[in-house]
Amino acid sequence: MLNEIPTAPARLPYLQPENLFQALGNPTLLAMIRRLATDGTLSVNDFVLTTEMSQAGVSKHLEILRLAGVVVKAPSPDGDLRKHCYMIPPAFLVVR
Repeated sequence: MLNEIPTAPARLPYLQPENLFQALGNPTLLAMIRRLATDGTLSVNDFVLTTEMSQAGVSKHLEILRLAGVVVKAPSPDGDLRKHCYMIPPAFLVVR
């Protein structure tokens, strides 16, 4: 049927709805989620260079998103092992 709700991805058991809604309700966290959804894998420094937040502030916000299950740590696209990078799990990104 056209109005059926699609089933959730099978491999995301750690996502807690209340944590997701808290993250989506925070303007800073929501902006970070939108940027990751648009730009893909980003490092802490990528956010620092384009926002007014400190490195510690960006790291704190990304950790909140990680604990909520919204983002995961990812290898740096350029292979630099010193960078702390994050991405939205591909199963969350649905193209319509």
